[in-house]
Amino acid sequence: MPLLQFPANGAPSSLNSPPAKSPVPLRRGQSIRASVAAFPEAIPTDCRPKPSLYEILKVSPTASFGEIKAAYRALAKIHHPDQARSGDDDGGREFMEIRDAYERLSIRL
Repeated sequence: MPLLQFPANGAPSSLNSPPAKSPVPLRRGQSIRASVAAFPEAIPTDCRPKPSLYEILKVSPTASFGEIKAAYRALAKIHHPDQARSGDDDGGREFMEIRDAYERLSIRL
C-alpha cells in the first residue's frame, strides 16, 4: 500500500506524485500533518474502532432488559434479510451484528 500525503487542500495523494501547492508557505523540509480523524476513509475498516453492543442496538448502557429487547425487535424488523429491500447489498451483515449484540447483552442481564 503506498504511503499517503495529506496536503492542505484535504485530498490525499501518493508520495510518488508531486506535492500540491500549499496555501501556507512552508520552509524546506516542513510538511503539513493531518489528523487521521480528518480522513476517516483512509483508515482500513478492520482498524476502525468497533461500536459497543449498546451502540449497535441504539440503547443506553443503563437500559433495562425490556428496553434492549424492544430495541432488538424494532431493528430486526428493519434489517432482517427477508424484510430488507432487494437493493441492499450488505447480505444481512447488519442483522447479524444486531442479533449478536442482543444475544451477548441478554446473557449478561
